[in-house]
Amino acid sequence: MVIKLLFVIFYFVSAEAQLNSCPLPQIESGALSWNFSSAEKVISSCEIPEAQIVPRENGKECFPGKQDLTHVTTWKSCPQAAECSPIQRAILHEISQLRLVMDNAKCTHPLNWKEKVAEMTAKLKAIKEPMCMEKFPQRPVKLVVHHSDMSPFMGPDIIQKSHILGRDFTDIGYHYVISEMPNGHWRLFEGRPNIYVGAHAGSGLNEDSLAVVFAGSYTPHGPSALHPSADLPQPPAEALMLLMGLAKKIKAEFPLEKLYTHNELKMAGSGCSTDCPSEGCSHMAHKLNE
Repeated sequence: MVIKLLFVIFYFVSAEAQLNSCPLPQIESGALSWNFSSAEKVISSCEIPEAQIVPRENGKECFPGKQDLTHVTTWKSCPQAAECSPIQRAILHEISQLRLVMDNAKCTHPLNWKEKVAEMTAKLKAIKEPMCMEKFPQRPVKLVVHHSDMSPFMGPDIIQKSHILGRDFTDIGYHYVISEMPNGHWRLFEGRPNIYVGAHAGSGLNEDSLAVVFAGSYTPHGPSALHPSADLPQPPAEALMLLMGLAKKIKAEFPLEKLYTHNELKMAGSGCSTDCPSEGCSHMAHKLNE
């Protein structure tokens, strides 16, 4: 009788341990499917790793060519722009507020938005935008999750080039980049130094937030598009673990209030919506908050 009782206790203890154990080995072996349910189990059961961030190394010139970032200890970035003077900071703040008003008019005032946009555009044309790095006016309290909506192999070097050449940014807009390497593993990179305001959520919405981007597109396709109840695409488990480690590090260093998605912050700030960072990435962010 005693042996039978011990066996029953052992069975339930073992079952509970298995239920609460980290499922990464099963996910990596393919024994457990990677979906919303297993992602939730990773978030609730796996030990959060220490963030291993690959720092940037400011070069003397921009765009040295495509870099293989698989094993590097630093990545070569463009030279960092000069820090803004108080006058330049005031000008950038004025510009961002004008653009925020313009976005709000487009998204929440459909009857008179054209007149408002025309008014704001005229004001913006009269202002020469300084190209400098703006320091955070106060310590950031938000971490905003994005996805690049492009190849998962886009590292910080490629994103920096696209932001500077394609969008006239002073630097890469995101503070952190999580991207896939040619060998299939994912790494976490420093983007814009986290003492400077980023360019990511929309004008007027960046002054108190840090930004991290998952390289890749996670919009619905295939079975997910045909069957809305099916799990939506999301970054792999290795990328999720990097986000968890980053969130832990930022929470230890900054007065972090919450993990936001780009769409969540944009809706609250300007009334505009965006598909970034997709349902899969948003699910991860929301479960991490819980």
